[in-house]
Amino acid sequence: MNFKATKDTLVISITLGVICLFAFIGYQSLICIIDDNGNTSTLILHSCIIFSLLMILLVSYLFAPNKYSINDSSLIISRPVGKKIIDLNSIKEVELIEKSDIKNLTRTFGVGGLFGIYGKFYSKKFGDIIIYGTQNRNYVGIKTQNKKILITPNNLDIVKHLKKKACL
Repeated sequence: MNFKATKDTLVISITLGVICLFAFIGYQSLICIIDDNGNTSTLILHSCIIFSLLMILLVSYLFAPNKYSINDSSLIISRPVGKKIIDLNSIKEVELIEKSDIKNLTRTFGVGGLFGIYGKFYSKKFGDIIIYGTQNRNYVGIKTQNKKILITPNNLDIVKHLKKKACL
């Protein structure tokens, strides 16, 4: 069974804002390269800036979640590059999480809006948590044997399906 994970207005706004900012910075770097008439250090510096901006956008896009699926044995978090597979037998708890429970998240190694909200975060209430989200609503907490995961599907029926498939 598939569950959509569409991006909300905040994620779309952040993504568009970052793309516009990066386009402006990249354009300015390109102008510097053109205007400097072959200065090697300027060429290298601004080429690295343009390359870095493109890589940030590409990597952020490739690891952003875009759909959740449940089959007979797994919860699958689909991303443009690779899938994150969580064995249903390892799931110990599934619950709806209130927005107030995850306020003041600290990003330890994650993305907070560019194509989604995903990566490693820290919360006073939950401790270390891995988020595979696309919106700031519909929080579903999943506790496995060794980690805590948060997903944000469009349809909260995923909780019922996960509990049934994981025998909770």
